Amino acid sequence: MSLFSRKKVAKVLDVTPARVSQMATTGDIIQAVEDEDGTDKGWPETYVEEISARRTGRRTSRSIYGYGTQASTPKREVDYVAERNGKQAFVQVFRTESGLIGLITILKDVVKEEPPYKHTVKWNPWLHLNSDDLVYYMSTAEHDHGISIYDIAWVQTNNEGATEIVVTTEKLPAQALPDHMRFAQEKPSVTVSRQKISWPTLHSKLGMKVPMLDVPTYDAVDAWYRAQKTTATLELDVDGNYNRAESATLLKGLKDREECSSALGHAADRLFEGTNWSASGSQAGNGFLPKDQEHLEFISITKTPGFSHLRPAEDLSDEEKVLSVQERQKMATALAGFLYKEYGPYGSTPTSSLAIALDYGINVLLHPSSKELDLEPDDSSAKYPVLYALRDFRLHDRRPHAEYFQQLSKAVSVSTPQEYELLSTLNKSELDEFNRAGQLNRLLKDVDGNFVLAQVKPDYNDAEYTKLTVSVPVAAYLEPSEKLEQLKNFDEIVVEPDTQEGPVFLKLGEKLHIMPFGSRAWSEGFTHGYGGTGPSNLISALVDFLEWAAGERITKAGRERVQYAVVGADQGGVLRITRNQVMRPGSFGTEAS
Repeated sequence: MSLFSRKKVAKVLDVTPARVSQMATTGDIIQAVEDEDGTDKGWPETYVEEISARRTGRRTSRSIYGYGTQASTPKREVDYVAERNGKQAFVQVFRTESGLIGLITILKDVVKEEPPYKHTVKWNPWLHLNSDDLVYYMSTAEHDHGISIYDIAWVQTNNEGATEIVVTTEKLPAQALPDHMRFAQEKPSVTVSRQKISWPTLHSKLGMKVPMLDVPTYDAVDAWYRAQKTTATLELDVDGNYNRAESATLLKGLKDREECSSALGHAADRLFEGTNWSASGSQAGNGFLPKDQEHLEFISITKTPGFSHLRPAEDLSDEEKVLSVQERQKMATALAGFLYKEYGPYGSTPTSSLAIALDYGINVLLHPSSKELDLEPDDSSAKYPVLYALRDFRLHDRRPHAEYFQQLSKAVSVSTPQEYELLSTLNKSELDEFNRAGQLNRLLKDVDGNFVLAQVKPDYNDAEYTKLTVSVPVAAYLEPSEKLEQLKNFDEIVVEPDTQEGPVFLKLGEKLHIMPFGSRAWSEGFTHGYGGTGPSNLISALVDFLEWAAGERITKAGRERVQYAVVGADQGGVLRITRNQVMRPGSFGTEAS
């Protein structure tokens, strides 16, 4: 709580300190108040801002510190939900003996899940809003309900506490503005001041316990309205415990799958261990509610769905539960492949509930347990295994592009594109265009079996161009194959200029191949010929590939060779890096870059 001293108040109001004391005695301003721990006295900053604005003719909302302690219960004047820029706020306005008080609560998003999962809450960081958002939520009271924003003392509430908000509007004469900003009428300038306020103080100023949503969501507001504005009860998997336990149960049911039985068992066990079983059927918001609950009245009670029936018997011993980062990475990769080939949207048996469960399983394997962290404190997190990355480029007549496309033109179009990996990562607009204009598009396979979508798209002046979208494999997460392994013996790395989103090519013999990524699905732009973000992305992607090809970490000298080749290239020309430039002795080994 920020309190102004008598001297500071005097400076703001342009009076003497003695005059401040006199104003407090005569009731022109409130008496100095104590801070929360009783160690200091003064005037709240927001209250001083209101008094200053009124003395200088500016329009201002009320400060709640100017209200007395209420002796009677306030009347609920109006309540509504306002939305701006995808953020919603629940606003409640009450009429007290001293004036109107408006409570603003930012609502969190509810993530709608399909059965067997339960809806859950996305904990967006919308606690501190910008001034424009706050003023919009306040002004809805005036626009829709005829209550001026300046007649209300505004307070924002959330589980972390309450904050008073004072809005001041100062009209600047048009002649005081630069020529390009002058208007026929005056231009308002809005200032928003904030000040923490304790729950006991808000309770006394409001004249009743502060009405709060235990978990602030639109679903809670809707339930309260449907309950005729009486306390409402609803179910949400706020902490994710129900969905975690449900996912573990589904994974346990797949354990007989030989290709990833161990990974499924470990993932299910870790999900079960990370579930707070005591939360089953309890009030979901308990872990997020303020401490001073004696000053609050919850108008919604959000309960976690019961899930104690999902609790399993233990399958693994304590020793078996401890995994190295390499073991966890291998298991996560096995589950990612299983998801991709079988239960994902383009797998052989698309099943959304099992796809979600496998994603839970992959994520829980990435992070070490406390015991594992003790054994491997450094570099102990695994990477989420993304198997393919999409890169696309506009076809040009330049040699690498034309050469690659010429190889593609000899390929046979795939007749049933919905069954193949490329489409699993294309966004909806690309899929829609493919379906609408199928006669203009072809799904092909290149010499390595990578899927390539060739689309004919409109250009300027009724012209057309061909866009190629390539499904680039991430080698570390795919099963070894002869086609992938042969790329380790590349002769040359080839990068086109001005194709930031395009792939990197490898020359092997007389043919061009798409360079696989090593252990990361790169989506960033690649450029060369200068020092900057694009070249830095390309250097990192090349190092990632080269480490996979060499089977060792690159040394500092090895990285510098890649860096010199990329940064020192002709920005407008094709970048060509020979094998001898980057695979020479001393480029790889135990010395980490």
